Amino acid sequence: MKKPLITITLFFLLITTGVISWLFSYKNTYSVTQKITVSTSPQKTFRILTNYNSWPYWSPWINMDSEAKVNIHGMGNSIDDKFNWRGPLIGEAHFQLVDQKIDKKIVLNFLQTKPFEIHSIVEFELTGTDEGTEVTWTTKGTVPFFYRFKIDQIKRVINDDYARGLLMLKDYIEEGSVAAQVIINGPTQFNGLTFVGKRVTCDKKQLSNSMSETIEDVNNWLVANTTFPEEGVSIYNQMNTEDSCVYTIGIRINNPKSTFPYNGAIVDSIAITKAIKVTFKGKYKHLQNAWSTAYAYAGKYKYSIDADRYPFEIYLNDPAFFPDPHDWMTEVYLPIK
Repeated sequence: MKKPLITITLFFLLITTGVISWLFSYKNTYSVTQKITVSTSPQKTFRILTNYNSWPYWSPWINMDSEAKVNIHGMGNSIDDKFNWRGPLIGEAHFQLVDQKIDKKIVLNFLQTKPFEIHSIVEFELTGTDEGTEVTWTTKGTVPFFYRFKIDQIKRVINDDYARGLLMLKDYIEEGSVAAQVIINGPTQFNGLTFVGKRVTCDKKQLSNSMSETIEDVNNWLVANTTFPEEGVSIYNQMNTEDSCVYTIGIRINNPKSTFPYNGAIVDSIAITKAIKVTFKGKYKHLQNAWSTAYAYAGKYKYSIDADRYPFEIYLNDPAFFPDPHDWMTEVYLPIK
């Protein structure tokens, strides 16, 4: 009887040793840096960054979670002032001011306690330029031992968060507001549609410019054909490779048997599918906020993403008739199993 017990014990010791050795193969530290230039002075930029009351307007985390509760201890311009949040989707965390150089640098201590613990030092560095101020957002931190295997994923998420946050910060500083409201609808059934569109393969670094050009081409079809409904669609056919990507820009149609004499036109459809739906109100350049929210929601509530179906967006109104970008409505759908 003792021999089987010894064998089982040795087996589990080997497994445990293997897991620990595997985790030691990963670093527990990370560093992420993102930059943006805003067309204002370092002085004004510094005043906004050291005012916690402005943070909810451009924070990439608060933007994702409409149920988040924010608590501010101090304005954000004195040592030890804190900005705390708690939300069902974004967990719990706080920033604490630990150092500053007037109009040049802000240093904060960041501690996330939920969904798991992360500690980092965060810096905003401000550099005056001919165009205004270059804002450099940097974080250097550590993750718990048993989360080491997630270090690359954590870095990707932070990179995305900082990129989204700086875009919103730029709008807030330059325009005084941010057109980027996220509304979580949750799991839903999309009933399908047929569209005429244009499918494009491009270098991933040129995605933004390529999509802008394709949208302009397809919008010209809309101008030329007054029978089209005004709902546009974007489908992300392939985005998971490093170098190239494939996407489709189109317009919903009611008659799938119609033919269209436009250069590169295809007629295709999106099938009935289950999806995480997020409604976004605001500028299209901030749409990544909706996608980050959809993926975070799927992860939080353990929904399996359907890799056999493409994520897509539906544009509910035409900016040509809605001059205020706060009114632009987009539905984001992340297919799930």
